[in-house]
Amino acid sequence: MEIGKRFHDVTQSVSCVSGAIGLFRTSRLDRYHHQHTGVFQGEDFQRTIIHLLNMDRIVFANQAVWTVAPSTIGEWVKQRVTGWYPGLYHQLPNECRLMVRRGVPVRLRYEMAYNLYTAISDPFKTWSILVITALPAMRLWGLVVYLTYLAFECYPYMVVRTPGSGRRAPLRVLLLYPIYGAVNTLLRTLALPVWLWSRFVTGSMRPRRGPQDRIA
Repeated sequence: MEIGKRFHDVTQSVSCVSGAIGLFRTSRLDRYHHQHTGVFQGEDFQRTIIHLLNMDRIVFANQAVWTVAPSTIGEWVKQRVTGWYPGLYHQLPNECRLMVRRGVPVRLRYEMAYNLYTAISDPFKTWSILVITALPAMRLWGLVVYLTYLAFECYPYMVVRTPGSGRRAPLRVLLLYPIYGAVNTLLRTLALPVWLWSRFVTGSMRPRRGPQDRIA
């Protein structure tokens, strides 16, 4: 993530300003408020995408901040399944618009294309994980996939140091990171029916853009 944020900054491909530390000009928020759907899930992601659709520049600031992260695994799962990942699905139309918009940096187009690929491929990845786990004859492929993703993480692990101490993360962090990625794949898949239910059944994630949806 430390390498990634620097890379995104240089290539003008920052696609989400986290709600924990996001800073926006109030004049721009006032200008674009009518483009917002009024849906809370993924609100920080949506607000950033709206700015990018209007050709604004989003940058990272190298500044330490305090935030409140989930303190239990249950809270973490709930955050992903009911908030973050339904918000990701909610923004797929805007991501497609940004991907084909004229004047958008190439790296940002790729970022949007990758998000679209992730949304499409996650159910297939989840099915693969379940098959590999359930069938003893396939479990060797599970090791192959694990080692492949572990290899991707070795360079960042060698390069990145924890702020303040200058040390690498514990080795167990490196060894567990591919499993962390697989768990997130499962959670994104679980979030898809949550988004469909919230969007089309309860209407809690229905876009709200009309005067009747605004608070005076």
